[in-house]
Amino acid sequence: VDKVLDEYFPEIPIHAGEVEEGMTLPAFYVDVIPTAFKHQSEYCKEMVVQVSIKYLTASKKRLELIRMSDEIARAFDLVVLVRDRYLQLFDINSKIDEEGTLSFDFELRFVTFMDRKETAEIMRYLEITQ
Repeated sequence: VDKVLDEYFPEIPIHAGEVEEGMTLPAFYVDVIPTAFKHQSEYCKEMVVQVSIKYLTASKKRLELIRMSDEIARAFDLVVLVRDRYLQLFDINSKIDEEGTLSFDFELRFVTFMDRKETAEIMRYLEITQ
């Protein structure tokens, strides 16, 4: 997410975590939260990650925020490259709050494979008694 924002908006700083007072504007705040996961098997789980991008600007002009929302949507298109795969964006939502902050939110859904090593000792001899 940061890589896409930095590529399309190199002049705007990107922050993570809580919004701080007294920071330089404009700025992006990015929050990535795993919201759900479901084990499909012992080695595979389905993940849902909520991505929230907040754009803060000193002017707080509604037209500027609407334009930025469109630019963010174009930057991400419908997919984002994460490591070695492209992930589709789901539930894309954009809103402007009363304080003049743009929120651009979406979900990423993907399946990940877990590397599980055998921890049990392999049985070498089986003794059968009657």
